[in-house]
Amino acid sequence: MAGNINRLIITAFFMASGFMNVSPSFGQDIPLGGVVQVTPCTLRDGHTVQDAVSMSRSLPRNENSPNLVVLREPLYVSSAFARNYDLLVMMFYSDLTELLSR
Repeated sequence: MAGNINRLIITAFFMASGFMNVSPSFGQDIPLGGVVQVTPCTLRDGHTVQDAVSMSRSLPRNENSPNLVVLREPLYVSSAFARNYDLLVMMFYSDLTELLSR
C-alpha cells in the first residue's frame, strides 16, 4: 500500500514538473544576447491594438530600423500600468553600439 502511494506521489510530481517545463515552449521566441528597447504606449480613443499593428506594418524600413519590432498587449499588469498604457513596443538590436548608431 505504501509503495503504491509513493509511486503515485512520484508520478504526480513528474507530471506537474513536466507541465511547468512545457509552458515556455508555447511563448514567443525572443532573440537572446541583444539589446531590447521597451516603450509603453497608449492608443488614442477608438483605436485598437490591431490598428496599431496594421499601421506599424505599413511603416517604411531602412538601414536605421531596428532588427525586430514587436507590439505586445500585456495579459496581466498592475493597475497603474492599466490606467496609463495599452501596449508595449519592443525594439530589438544586436548590441548597444547598433542601438546608438541607429
